[in-house]
Amino acid sequence: MQTTFYALMFETHFPFSESDISHYTKKGKAIRQKLLDLLGENGIFIYPTFRCPAIFSEFILCETLNEVYCAIFNVFGFPAVHIPMGLNHEGLPIGVQVSQSNMVLFPYKNSTNIRKIR
Repeated sequence: MQTTFYALMFETHFPFSESDISHYTKKGKAIRQKLLDLLGENGIFIYPTFRCPAIFSEFILCETLNEVYCAIFNVFGFPAVHIPMGLNHEGLPIGVQVSQSNMVLFPYKNSTNIRKIR
């Protein structure tokens, strides 16, 4: 259902006008450039994969705004890889995303990508 919702918004641009889209596209490009400047040539961006270790699938719609943890790299066009960090006190898996502006990663090859980063 969530995918359908996003596809509908993407195709119709609801609730944004053309001027809104232009404005936010420019803002996004400016933020991306600031991030590139901050990272420099060898900087690495480490960011949580999600705000909590795990949620019940029934509650995923309640977490829509928290998807920014995963989406930030997609929005800026940076490759990213999830690095498992172990288990929390409840035994749930936790990890971080690692990204670098000039990193080249392979889709669906997380184990290969992790070895490349090390």
